[in-house]
Amino acid sequence: MSSSTPPSVEFSEALTNVRRQTTSKLSHNSKPAQLLNAIEETLTTSLKIDTLPHSPTAYFISLLQCLEKAVNDVDGGEEIAETENMGQGALVPATLYLLGIVIPETPANVIISKLSSLLGSILPLFENAMEHPPALRSLIQIITSLILFASPSVLNSSPLLKKSWAYLLELNLDPRPKVRHLAQEGVRKVLTTPVPPKVVAGGHPYLPKAREWVEGIMEEESKGGASAGKKKARFTEGEDGEGKRAIWVVQGLRGWAAVWGEAVSVSITQIK
Repeated sequence: MSSSTPPSVEFSEALTNVRRQTTSKLSHNSKPAQLLNAIEETLTTSLKIDTLPHSPTAYFISLLQCLEKAVNDVDGGEEIAETENMGQGALVPATLYLLGIVIPETPANVIISKLSSLLGSILPLFENAMEHPPALRSLIQIITSLILFASPSVLNSSPLLKKSWAYLLELNLDPRPKVRHLAQEGVRKVLTTPVPPKVVAGGHPYLPKAREWVEGIMEEESKGGASAGKKKARFTEGEDGEGKRAIWVVQGLRGWAAVWGEAVSVSITQIK
């Protein structure tokens, strides 16, 4: 789990800022710090390396093991299972928060080798996280990083990664600004970042799905809401979003319109 590449300055600073919260009276700050300290103590003992931080790979493997254990441990008693407890100060949200820091720094080959197990653990968490914005924001950061790491062959072949993309698009309509803006930024990053071996952005494998999603939402809005017979949208007009879905779609579209790749429909360009 060691790495010859030293951790970046930004990574070191991010972990230092987490450690400072160990004694915080706010549980959503103290829990990730306590988890980080526990992981670092274990790694220091097993790797026999006292210098912090350890390699991103070491943190990633440890956090993935922690998440998998939490997901697979089903408590038959009265206590809430860890996967259902997404509130601030719980184990799973703390793990997700740290993964959001660690994954972007971890070598791509390591991430891809664990992609199926990681997605298998995090995707079921979305439903319970919908009512907990901090955990949801961590999930958005994680899936954005995972999609950015993936090669065209992985993007096209992984149903779990495609499901992650569907969640990311859907969250572009979340009525909570911080969640919505993070999801919009995630879509922008994915679609405007060249996929190797390309050196110029455009033609991302998930671009057709994004165009289809935008056009579908705009068509629904032009008809006055969700079309009859279609699956009811998670974020309805009554959830602080009355008449705003079209505006939110266009706000997000501005970030990646340059790579749309074909004529933008009139129904979209006429929105002010």
